[in-house]
Amino acid sequence: MIPLVSRRELVRRCAPFVAAAASAFALVPVGTDVRWDGYGLALLLTALVVGSAIVVPWERLPGSTRVLPVLLFLVAAACLRDAAGGTTAGIGIITLLPVVWCALYHPRSHLMLVLVGVLIFFALPPLLVGGDAYPLSGLRQGAVSAIVGAVIGLTVQRLVHRVRRDAAHSEAQRAELERLARESAALMTELERMARTDTLTGLANRRAWTDWLTAAASGPAPFAVAMLDLDHFKTYNDTHGHASGDALLAEAAAVWTPLLDGHGRIARIGGEEFAVLLSTPYPEAVIERLRRATPYGQTVSAGIAAWDGAQAADALMRRADDALYAAKRLGRDRYVVADEALAPSV
Repeated sequence: MIPLVSRRELVRRCAPFVAAAASAFALVPVGTDVRWDGYGLALLLTALVVGSAIVVPWERLPGSTRVLPVLLFLVAAACLRDAAGGTTAGIGIITLLPVVWCALYHPRSHLMLVLVGVLIFFALPPLLVGGDAYPLSGLRQGAVSAIVGAVIGLTVQRLVHRVRRDAAHSEAQRAELERLARESAALMTELERMARTDTLTGLANRRAWTDWLTAAASGPAPFAVAMLDLDHFKTYNDTHGHASGDALLAEAAAVWTPLLDGHGRIARIGGEEFAVLLSTPYPEAVIERLRRATPYGQTVSAGIAAWDGAQAADALMRRADDALYAAKRLGRDRYVVADEALAPSV
C-alpha cells in the first residue's frame, strides 16, 4: 500500500497483522453463540482487505484511495463483533491493527481518518442499535479507545518518521561521502597528472621522464634515449622576448610529438632541453625527423644512446648527454650517436 513496494515486501508487512486478525477469528467462536452469516461476512471482508492490499497496484492509484482497505477492515471488525454478540465479544482491541498499520505505512491524514473510524466503530452501534448488545457505556469505551489509539498511532508514527529521517540523513551523508571520495580521487588524479606534466608544453616533465626511464631500464625490451637541446635558445629569448621563447618551446613540443609516430615518448626535462625515449630500432631516423621539423627556422642538437641491456638509467642518460654536447662541439644542428668512447668508465 506504499508506492514502489514489492509484492514480497507487502506480504512481509501484512503477515503479523494477518496473524493477529486470524487469532481473533479463531477465538471468537470459543464459548460464544456466533451468528455465522455475520462471521462469514466478516471473514470475507478481511480476506478482501488482505488480498487487495497485496494484489491491487496501489502505487498507480490516487493517494487517498490507499486508506480504503484499512477502513474496510474496520467494517469487517464491526461485522465480527456483531456476529459474536456485540460489545460483550471483547474484540474491540483489534481496532488497534489498522491504527498501527497507518502509523507505520501511511501519512498523518490517513491515521486521523482511521481514528475517526475507530470512534465510529465504538460509538455508532450504542446510538443506533443499543440494547444489551450495545449499551451506552460503549460510548465511553469508544472515546477511550480512540484516545488510546491516537496516542499509540501518533507515537509510532513520530518514531517511524524519526527513523526514516535519520535513515535519509545517513543515506544523504553516505552519498555525500561517496561524492567527496569521487571528487578527491579525481582531484588526486588531476594533481598527479599536473605533477607529471610540464605546464608550458603539455609534455611530461622530469619526474615522469625519470619513471619512464627507470621502468624501461628494468625490462628486457631494447630502447634508446635521445637528448635534444634547442640551439642558441638564450639568444633567441634575448632577441625576441621570453613570450616568443615560450611559444617556440610549445610549438616544438606540438610539432615533434606526432612525428614520433608511436615509437617513442617525449618529455621536457628543463629549460630548452627535451628527452625522448625511443622503442624503434632506428632512433637516428626519428631524431632526424624531429631535427628537420624544428619550428620558426630554429635548429636543435641531439645526442642518442642505445641501452645495452644492462646499463643503469642514470649512466644511460650520461651517455646521451655526452653525445649531445659532442653534437654542440661539432657545430650544432646535428645529432651524435654515443659509442663506447663517449661512455664514462664504470
